[in-house]
Amino acid sequence: MIPWGSLRYLIGEAMYGGRVTDDYDRRVLNCYLDEYMGDFLFDKNRKFLFADTPEYGYGLPSQMDFEGF
Repeated sequence: MIPWGSLRYLIGEAMYGGRVTDDYDRRVLNCYLDEYMGDFLFDKNRKFLFADTPEYGYGLPSQMDFEGF
């Protein structure tokens, strides 16, 4: 199990916390982290795409083992 809450905190508050200048920016950063970091990334029933454009779908690789990479 991946500790998503801890990872979001480390990235949002510890790593970028010193670079975020106001509360609105912090809210936007935390919204993006909630949107892109969670167990839904690995949901087998619904493929998660970071970007879905007519040219391509940018998501996680379908085969997540050594041979797949």
